[in-house]
Order: sequence, then structure tokens, then C-alpha cells
Amino acid sequence: DAERALFDALVHPGTADADLHNSNEWMKARIFDLKDRHHKPKEDTKTMNATLTRKLGRSDIEISALGLGCWAIGGGYTWGDQDENLSIETIRTAIDSGINMLDTAEFYSNGYSEEVVGKALEGQRDNMMIATKVWVDNMSAEGIITACEGSLKRMKTDYIDLYQIHWPNREVPLEETLT
Repeated sequence: DAERALFDALVHPGTADADLHNSNEWMKARIFDLKDRHHKPKEDTKTMNATLTRKLGRSDIEISALGLGCWAIGGGYTWGDQDENLSIETIRTAIDSGINMLDTAEFYSNGYSEEVVGKALEGQRDNMMIATKVWVDNMSAEGIITACEGSLKRMKTDYIDLYQIHWPNREVPLEETLT
């Protein structure tokens, strides 16, 4: 079925060049390959997307069955330098392919991943679901507010759909973090 084909295209790329496997270019190639093999023509996009969505938990928020993780987009010591324009194009290609959920974090290259997400979503924010995460160092009541405001500014948005704890901080009571 279509969901299995999407999963296989992204998780089992088959002939992907090993040097590209962990890069934006690899992801873009997988999405384009996916579109070529499994994406219906533009006029049928809504039909395809409707079969590939899920409710987010118990909410009424509809998200695509596949989301785009944006850790690598930040580059840095783990992923190496990334081309910002290619990263933006990758996000927009994912959107054109029916993906409406992006996952990022304030920690990914000190917020740079969130900045790229914000640039890529200009003019399309209302159609997307953004999940981002607060880092362990910002779990105090004051710290989480400051971190959230920073994420909002970097992504050029006035709301975050899903704000998550990236990693627990055992030194800050959970009750404080959640208030």
C-alpha cells in the first residue's frame, strides 16, 4: 500500500550513495524518488494526503503519517556543514510530497535548525505542524519560557503545535517545568 511504499522509499533507499546517506541531498533524493514512484499528479495531492494522515495523540490535529526530522539541517559537529538553500528546498519538497509535520529542537546547532525551518515555512505556516523541543538546561519555569520565546522568534511564528521535553533534567522538578 501507499504508506508501506513511502516507508520503504525513505528507510530502505536501496542504491543510495553511502556518502549522501546522512545528508540533506540524500533526503531530497529520497523525496524526489518517492514522488516519481508513488506521488500522484498535483491535482490528486489532497486525495493522497488524506489517506496518509493521523491524529496527533488525542488532539484534533491532523499530521502526515511521515514527518521530517530537521536535526541534520542544523549541520554542526554531528552532520557537518549543510547548504541552507538546499535545506529549505528539502523542507519545501517534503511539504509538496504531503508531509505536514516538521520536528526540530532548540538544541540542534544552537537553534539554527529552527531558523531554517522558519525560513522554509514563510507563507506556509498555517498548513504545517511544528514540533520542537526544549533542552535539558532550560527546564526551570523561567528557563522554559525564555527557551520557548527563542524558538518562536527563530521560527518566525507565534505558536508551536507540539512543545516537548528533549531530555529530562533530574535536578528540576517536573512540576516546575510543567507550570
